[in-house]
Amino acid sequence: GDCLPNPETYPDGMDSFKAVIDHLHDAGISAGLHTYAFFIDKKCPWVTPIPHPGLGKDAEFTLASPINESGLEVVVEESTLEMSAITGFFVRNSVTLQTDEELITYTGVQTEQPFAFTGCERGACGTEVTEHEAGAKVHHLKECFGYFTPGGDSDLLSEVAAKSAEMFNYCGFDMMYLDALDGEDILGGP
Repeated sequence: GDCLPNPETYPDGMDSFKAVIDHLHDAGISAGLHTYAFFIDKKCPWVTPIPHPGLGKDAEFTLASPINESGLEVVVEESTLEMSAITGFFVRNSVTLQTDEELITYTGVQTEQPFAFTGCERGACGTEVTEHEAGAKVHHLKECFGYFTPGGDSDLLSEVAAKSAEMFNYCGFDMMYLDALDGEDILGGP
């Protein structure tokens, strides 16, 4: 998503990456930037330590009871009948909730009252475990191919595109391949 080069491989960031592309060009070789379209890695600064408000969300719930720092269930007021704990490379589903600035993953869904997400892991993706008051909003994040997405109408989608363009322009790539565009339906629906 943010196109930041791995600092272990490219210690000077984009400058190190540009040096590789310059070396290829000096040898008469064209270079292409192969991105994963608009998808966002779960270790990206838009996810951790504080989730960006523009992360894609496909459902909103209301916390029915407070959650203390050791709570392992997220009990919500609204029905969870449409929610699932099934994920996979081609499955358009996540098991990640966002409440305030904390991400929480779950392994089960209680679809009868009291509606709840169960088997929770708190502080997912390096976010901070905090207490949450009853009435707080709980958002279900969008995920496809194992990555989060920006909201289809969010500023984050534009930020992801801008980071790809910045990397492309700064390093002097000759072409760009937007891999994973077959997952674009996750942005706004099929």
